[in-house]
Amino acid sequence: MRRLLLTSGMLLLLTGLAQAGWRIEARPTGPMRHARARHAAAALADGRVLVTGGLEVRMLPLPGLFVLRPAEVFDPARNAFTPTAGAMASPRWDHVAIELPDGRVLIAGGRIDFARNTGQATDSTEIYDPTTDSFRPGPKMGTPRAQFTATVLPDGRVLLAGGTLAEVFDPATDTIDHYIRLRQRRTGHGAERLSDGRVLLVGGSGQAAATAEVVDVAKGVSTMLALTLQPGVDDLGLVVMADDEALVLAGKRGRTVQHVQAFYPWQDRSVAVRPGAIPIEGGVGDMETAAWGSLVLIAGGETDWGRRDTIIDRARLLHGPTATVLAEGPMTRPRDDMVSVELAPTAQGWPRLLLAGGLRPDEVLGELPQRDAEILTLIPTPDLPAPARLARSGLGRVTLTGGR
Repeated sequence: MRRLLLTSGMLLLLTGLAQAGWRIEARPTGPMRHARARHAAAALADGRVLVTGGLEVRMLPLPGLFVLRPAEVFDPARNAFTPTAGAMASPRWDHVAIELPDGRVLIAGGRIDFARNTGQATDSTEIYDPTTDSFRPGPKMGTPRAQFTATVLPDGRVLLAGGTLAEVFDPATDTIDHYIRLRQRRTGHGAERLSDGRVLLVGGSGQAAATAEVVDVAKGVSTMLALTLQPGVDDLGLVVMADDEALVLAGKRGRTVQHVQAFYPWQDRSVAVRPGAIPIEGGVGDMETAAWGSLVLIAGGETDWGRRDTIIDRARLLHGPTATVLAEGPMTRPRDDMVSVELAPTAQGWPRLLLAGGLRPDEVLGELPQRDAEILTLIPTPDLPAPARLARSGLGRVTLTGGR
């Protein structure tokens, strides 16, 4: 997610807003052309959304999961998805897609096939140009990777981090360089940019689960933070607040957990402030998260507690600093392993988030990728300030990205 930089006045107003009332409205869009899970999406400069790759179930010639090459674009004005003129050069899932400063989209890594519940990771990238509605090959990464992160740096370059390596894509030259060794091997982790331009990496599978490190591209180093997450998690939600306080939102550690953990990366230590629990019995993982100032939205995901494995059909709005629930509401469908992208706000300035695809429950197969998509809108209750005042606060100008 892209971070929001707020003035002190905006912060004071948003603190008041967070203590007032909200409701979450969910409305369906037109369906995608393909059922997708473990796919990727990125906002386009004109307000549309590019959706790429993922896994789809097909019955012919034999039933099974197939990796997708086709891409499609969601147009909020038409509330509909349209196929792109060309497909990606490679099928891929568990990849990343991120908008570049010049309006193009970088698509990188992922798995190119599916076998035994996994697949072969790739080091390939490609670039989507919305002016031609086409894809072309990009530079190779220094290592094949999947379930990694892409973070835009202050100068417009992109940090690709996962496995044992971080590297930098430069859109000015379409090259990848500045290889930085990570202190822990990471997959399924979270990444957020800090106010000083460094990138925070948190959690992940295996030994990385309880750790965090900060990548400093300018210095070419990554530094481990002297803290231990309790519990360690992967498939987590990560939010960095305006004061650089990091919130680790639930995730998985064998089973899903409910914990909200808070720490300050610039203090290089964990602090036991405002711990809480997300109000989902059995915890949550694989959810989508978004943040607007002190407001934190958690949508969908799954619980895995013992023999129970349930895909979640609700969204919850938290006041981040206190991890308390401000609002919750049903989504149009249960969703796990979906994508989320912020849309332009409503005319009144209320935030909107597109949720597309993901796994849904199935009585026969347990879960299946889906074509359905929906838009979540945060709507104030009457005790909030007038819309004009709220719009001036900067809330209507918040930007973010989803994804892991």
